[in-house]
Amino acid sequence: MAELRNLPLETILHIVSYLRPDYTPGKELLDKFKSDWLIQKELCDQRRALASLACTCRRYYHLLIPFLYESVSVHCGARAPRQWLSLMKTLSHNKDLCRLVKQLYIHFDSNHTLVSPTIRADAYVRDMVKLETWLKKVCKPNADISSPFEVSSALLFNLASNTQDFTLSAFGLSLSASLDAIHDVDQILPNHQTTESTFSSLKSVSLRKGHWDQSSHWTGSHERWLTARFITRARNLHEAHLVRAALEFPNPPSTNLTTLALSNCTISLPILANAIRACPKLEKFFWKKQRRWDLHPHTIPPWLILGALGIRRATLRTLVIDFDGVCGRGTQVPAVELSTFTNLEEAWIDISVFDKDRGNYTDTESDPLNLTVVEGSPLIRTLPSSIRKLHLSGAMTNFIHEEVLWLVRAGMNKTRHIPEDFALDGGYLDGEIFKLYDHLNNDQHLPTTVLDLQPFLW
Repeated sequence: MAELRNLPLETILHIVSYLRPDYTPGKELLDKFKSDWLIQKELCDQRRALASLACTCRRYYHLLIPFLYESVSVHCGARAPRQWLSLMKTLSHNKDLCRLVKQLYIHFDSNHTLVSPTIRADAYVRDMVKLETWLKKVCKPNADISSPFEVSSALLFNLASNTQDFTLSAFGLSLSASLDAIHDVDQILPNHQTTESTFSSLKSVSLRKGHWDQSSHWTGSHERWLTARFITRARNLHEAHLVRAALEFPNPPSTNLTTLALSNCTISLPILANAIRACPKLEKFFWKKQRRWDLHPHTIPPWLILGALGIRRATLRTLVIDFDGVCGRGTQVPAVELSTFTNLEEAWIDISVFDKDRGNYTDTESDPLNLTVVEGSPLIRTLPSSIRKLHLSGAMTNFIHEEVLWLVRAGMNKTRHIPEDFALDGGYLDGEIFKLYDHLNNDQHLPTTVLDLQPFLW
């Protein structure tokens, strides 16, 4: 420790660069919710290491404080009550620290039973009692604090009045309860305290629901309303990422959202259309598969999603539609074209769900005096000239295979627009030849582009 105190400032800041989080868990949209908890735990460990460094190097304390509170994360677990209480006490006694918080990540389990074998259960209970006692002291006498973590999440949201990136992950009904507490914080805290300052500073929000439960159906309406109200109140919000959560605008307002990402969301087509209508500045739209979506009562086929996006065809620049190759419909689908999206620059399309989407086209390479009509994919043959990045995922059928070859067969053909960055899952293009990956000799079969594990932002 003595050697650490004598290190020069440049070395200390170099150490800090390794301790600061270099990713945003809210935007990774991981499939396994448990991984989200691990990320939150890692963020807390990084913050703990920063705090230890700040306490050791007292002469650099004021330089390290902004790094320490720039990103704040709390999660469930054995030390959760003590961690939450310590953070809320620190922020409530120092408003300058509150203004330093730019990123706030909250992750908790509704059961609150994750007790580590290394910590006795009675110690966890004592910490919970201390947390509840402190909440009674700072909240109104008649405030309901029967759900201490949900109330604490509202208090943290209120304290971090300058945060720009907010992530809330919760299991089951805890997401709705936390949003409810955030909206009604003036009924919880004395002196008419509100969260308007935090709402006005928000630029990005990620609301993540832990698992698919039966309560999703009978609480869906209330949850959708709370989420929509949250987005509406954050007037400067630009990005909204929802995982298994939902939203519904009764009367679509005009939001400033430029990015709307939906993953495994249980919403119907009218609700989705209203959400898109509420985003007149929408530039990036992401839709990830619904779990067993073909069996769910609220199913939205991909071609209807594109239809709902039609009102934003002039503003949309990034489009992601991923159904993981499962469409669930055996009937003929209507023709889907991208040519109307005149400003579209990036597209990640699950091509397997559009396999049955076919149309008749004139073969420009045939005899001009005897033009022939061929069957083709409207999705591939109507690419707008603005698109520069195209990623086709899903099962590559013979029909789609032929369409891909048609697209790249004549690179100098002015009638076809070939994206600068063109990638395929399961294979790659070598000139005009489509080759499958050789998983036994990966070093000899490299793709033409490095495929993202998650589409673009994800």
